[in-house]
Amino acid sequence: MKKHAYFIGIDNGGSAIKAAVFDESGRELSASQIQIPMDHPNPGFTERDPLAVWNGNCRVIRDAVAGAELSPREIKGVSVCGYGGGLGLLDSADTPVAPFIVSTDTRAQPLLEEYTENGINSRLYQLTLQNLWAGQQAMLLPWLKKHRPDLLKQAAHMVSIKDYIRYRLTGVLATDYTDASCTNLFHIRNKEFDPEIFELLGIREYFSLASLPVLHSFETAGFITSEAAAQCGLTEGIPVAAGLYDVDSCCLASGILDSSCLCLITGTWSINEYLTNDLEECIGKNGNTIAFLPDYYIIEESSPTSASNFDWYANHFLSRMYPDLDRRELYEYCNQSILSSGLKQTDILFLPYLYASNSVPDAKGAFFNLDSSHTPTDLLLAIYEGILFSSCWHIEKLTGTIHPQKQIRLSGGITNSPVWTQILADILQLPIQVMEGTERGALGAAICASVASGYYPDFQSAVKEMCHLSRTYTPDSSRAVFYRKKYEMFKKAIQALGVFYK
Repeated sequence: MKKHAYFIGIDNGGSAIKAAVFDESGRELSASQIQIPMDHPNPGFTERDPLAVWNGNCRVIRDAVAGAELSPREIKGVSVCGYGGGLGLLDSADTPVAPFIVSTDTRAQPLLEEYTENGINSRLYQLTLQNLWAGQQAMLLPWLKKHRPDLLKQAAHMVSIKDYIRYRLTGVLATDYTDASCTNLFHIRNKEFDPEIFELLGIREYFSLASLPVLHSFETAGFITSEAAAQCGLTEGIPVAAGLYDVDSCCLASGILDSSCLCLITGTWSINEYLTNDLEECIGKNGNTIAFLPDYYIIEESSPTSASNFDWYANHFLSRMYPDLDRRELYEYCNQSILSSGLKQTDILFLPYLYASNSVPDAKGAFFNLDSSHTPTDLLLAIYEGILFSSCWHIEKLTGTIHPQKQIRLSGGITNSPVWTQILADILQLPIQVMEGTERGALGAAICASVASGYYPDFQSAVKEMCHLSRTYTPDSSRAVFYRKKYEMFKKAIQALGVFYK
């Protein structure tokens, strides 16, 4: 019988950096996180200092290892996942030439509108099977060429956040198929960066920025250097897997290895996705990337219409109404308040577009059907429902129905709320499976590390041992008619916003 083995997964998200230590069974021994301040030097800009990000990674790795009460020598593998999009530029000495742009950046929005109007977006889709969005490398490079060509003249490589952190750990520059295909600069059929794509975007002269080796997520990309070991509290020579885009990481950590499951991630963003090995199935869908499994693709629908909208209500209203409650107590208050109301059926609708819309361009958040009888709890329930209806909107675009004939596996912040998760089961009228553990992104990265280190021969073996179902929520059929009608009202509200913002 093999001895216990331990793996570190590192998750560089848009809002927080996390590291967690897992054993060979997927049990989380410890986790640590830190938030690195976001810089906003101009409207629409979201940037972070790369050195601050690296130092944040070092800190959470050290804290996670200390929390697990392990010797660094017991760590058998490390890997990283991170948000897709955004842009880091390195010079010929592999030093950052500017702050890294985060994927929430919208500076390129006017250029995106231009590319949509002149047909560049649709022509590009034929090669990448992705529609452009403002925070992608495919938009940020043309923006820099127009507004900051001095930075591009200094640059020798472009990197994602995950690839930069792995470089700092190993001294080796590379990327992987999941992140590469998220850039909208990668030919999805040929599985390579394509000079024709750069030509379409008017940046052919910068094709060399994409000249990094492209690896599978489970391949060993390098080994912990002595310098990184000293900074992170690790042991020199530990293998580091190539890692993956965080959307893929959560899918992998949900134990999904075929097209039978729909993966829903309800964190800051609403991410809705499933695997397919049929590229033709991807045609016409908004976002398609190469998956962590060879010969598979991920079809994805996502937007920042999820729990960040609830956080707005909690921060600006609930925390002021109940200043003595800490964050955990406030969340528990929300759940108990809704339960005490008996899941009151109201016609209040909330459109969770405080940060962006996933339906009507430029639409903002809104409540519909408010009247003087409604209470703060009524508004809270409407926010819960509106965020879930927005996820249903994505699911319907993905599958053609909000009742897809697939298993539903849910991860993200709302899984901490049995009330919220049950409401989703009632809306979809499908069982909702929730996996054990909370750090899905970090677990997916740790699974990559377990394969790269040779402890498990492949993802199938690793998933069998490291991914475990925690609970299944069964839908309440007595609420089916109510939620069917309310979701149709939600779609009417979207139509109303379409008129308002026309």
